[in-house]
Amino acid sequence: FERKMSRLLQRTQQNLENSRLNIRDFSYEITPPFAKQNSMANIDVELTTFSNDDNQNNKFNSGDGENLPNSSSHTQDHIDDYSERNKRVHSKHRNDQVYPENSRVYKAYEAKTGPRKNKTRILVDFDGHADEIIDKMKKDENLMGNTPHSQKLQRETLRDMPQCLTVKRCVKRKLSMVKNTKVQKGCCTSLKNKMGNKFHKLKNDLKSVLSALELWYTPLKEIEGRFGSGVGSFFKFLRWIFIFNFILSIPVVLFIVIPQLVYDEPVKNNVTFRFIDIFNGDGYFVKTALYYGFYSNDSVNLSEIDYNMPKAYFFTNISTYLVALVVLCVSSANKYKKSFIETEGGVHNVFAQKIFCSWDFSIANRDAANLKSTSIYNELRELLYDVQKIDVEESFMQKFRTFILQLTSNVLVLFTFAGIAYLIWFCMGKDSAILSAIAVNLVMVFVPYLLSYLVKYEGYKEPRTNLYVTLFRIFLLGFLVISVMTTFWLKKSKTDLDWESSLGQEIYRLFLFDFIFAVVLSFVFGVCMFFGKRALGRDGRFEFDIPRHTMHIIYSQSLFWLGLFYAPLISVMVVIKLFLTWYANQATVQFFCRPSSRSWRAARAQTWFTIMVFASLLLVCCVQGYVIVCVSPSKQSGPFQNYNFIYEIVTTGVFNLEVTSFFWKVIIFVTKPGSVSLILIGLSILVYLSKKRAESQRESVEKYREMLKWETKDKEFLVKKITQITQGDWHWNLQDSREHDPINMMPRYSIRRQDSQDYRQFEPSPSQVLME
Repeated sequence: FERKMSRLLQRTQQNLENSRLNIRDFSYEITPPFAKQNSMANIDVELTTFSNDDNQNNKFNSGDGENLPNSSSHTQDHIDDYSERNKRVHSKHRNDQVYPENSRVYKAYEAKTGPRKNKTRILVDFDGHADEIIDKMKKDENLMGNTPHSQKLQRETLRDMPQCLTVKRCVKRKLSMVKNTKVQKGCCTSLKNKMGNKFHKLKNDLKSVLSALELWYTPLKEIEGRFGSGVGSFFKFLRWIFIFNFILSIPVVLFIVIPQLVYDEPVKNNVTFRFIDIFNGDGYFVKTALYYGFYSNDSVNLSEIDYNMPKAYFFTNISTYLVALVVLCVSSANKYKKSFIETEGGVHNVFAQKIFCSWDFSIANRDAANLKSTSIYNELRELLYDVQKIDVEESFMQKFRTFILQLTSNVLVLFTFAGIAYLIWFCMGKDSAILSAIAVNLVMVFVPYLLSYLVKYEGYKEPRTNLYVTLFRIFLLGFLVISVMTTFWLKKSKTDLDWESSLGQEIYRLFLFDFIFAVVLSFVFGVCMFFGKRALGRDGRFEFDIPRHTMHIIYSQSLFWLGLFYAPLISVMVVIKLFLTWYANQATVQFFCRPSSRSWRAARAQTWFTIMVFASLLLVCCVQGYVIVCVSPSKQSGPFQNYNFIYEIVTTGVFNLEVTSFFWKVIIFVTKPGSVSLILIGLSILVYLSKKRAESQRESVEKYREMLKWETKDKEFLVKKITQITQGDWHWNLQDSREHDPINMMPRYSIRRQDSQDYRQFEPSPSQVLME
């Protein structure tokens, strides 16, 4: 390229000195020898030279023929130089990039003399260039296949091709002709490909529509931009949980609640409503669709259609649990893969991506631009904190002191949890229905403050470690509360004639007081603390407590899972609570909170949130499985009062299995403890093999990375040497500027026998050196 540019400059200077001509004032058609006659297209190539201001009198005269041969040779030189560039067609913008000096000269001349009007036109062969591209594309079978994937690759190749639009259109037209000339596929293959393309297009359209209708998009971006990714991850998690619960509550309402409400023989509720019933869930609400005992154990008549309520109740709940398990399992696996597996080797070039690729060029107002700049600023702060953190080497005494502090803290937390479990069991044994709910919610409100305060003195170096430790402890606290409550009522199931409805009432009270303490009173407390500090002349803003609010969301979600079976309408109430929680937390963050004093990147926080929700669902499913298989339902009310165990609705109500049938014996054999143990051992072996395979692949990846690093260093070394040789620095640097004497500079060789570890050095004779 440099040689061509130097030749072009030499020719231009020579023509300027010899002829001082200016061919801006005339134009004519030139057909180069490489142009075809059957398919031509015109592009504008401007060939303009001009003289200095002191030689303006020597202009080109169209009537004078002396300078015409020089202008012809000058133009032909430009055409030859143009054709030498691999016969590739460049747009005007690309020509300006290839020849920036000429572009600046033309622009400066236009500023003085006005725009260029007369242009020399050159006919360029686009078809020939397109044929060359298609010949290269035909060598790739994946690119020229007759599948939707191949068509997608063709579109991406055309889009990324560094050619002008005319060439791309020509290549696209010829590709369609190549497809038509191929052997036609069968009808099934053609229909399959068309359906695949339609489905792919429909999926993209749905994604665009859903992204345009994304719930709470603007507030979420504003919160994430002002307060960082940690607070933003909590609100993303809250929005996802709200949408997920809303979808899961739809089949419960459609297939359980509504059929029972429109039943032609409804149960009469003779109990008078009292205000206290709102808080204890007893009295008037017992004979409503809120609890398990309200639903019929027989088929209901819906417009002359028999609707089996026990089967609908059972299979709707089981289907909801299974769908939730699948969705949460897939979501947790995908987020774990993105957060831990794909970023295990580290994410490279993050600063370049943030600086050059973070800005949204569709922003049209100043407020959005300020918010985006603040968001980029916070993201860079978080990345800089991760990069600039210094790992200080601690002494043995410091490590021992930190270990003692963490051990003492964990022991204190365990004793605290044991005392809380005893307190909840004691309160639930009392006759007061509200006492246990108040005690549980007071524990769920104040103990997280204690845990967040305690973790600050345990010596963890990073803020995210404090977050994860606090989240894990609060998750154990919520699991402890749910376990104690469920164990108490399962133990009471032998004496309570309607223990399912009693458990549903307990879930309702826990939900109601959790909403009062965690949402209403928490918001009021934040407002009072803000204005109280303002009255004292201090900054009233405080940091948003992510672990405590996340715990309340996971706790509400556990009540949602458990309430699906014992209080179906709890699912709707939880959705309403999450909706109000969003706006309460949004107002708290935007008006009364400040950004965290220590910036940290919460790239994996949302992954841990989803994993904890999945773990809570697994625990609730284990409890429900035990209830379905081992606990007898109440005989006075409920859809399963005619069965000894709930699972009999499947064995006898659906499959009509007898105890002596072969399939029933297989089920009994599979569910034995020995069979379950063998299945668990097999799964453990598969997990172990998968882990070892992942470790071996990780080692291979590390080796390949080392090889790539060394290859990069070799390339850098070779490029450096090539640059030195290109610049003329190719001579050997001899020591002391002396000539190389083969006798004085004899090489030394080290040899070793095969049966010995001793090395022997010898110096060859001068004759041997000269012979070499």
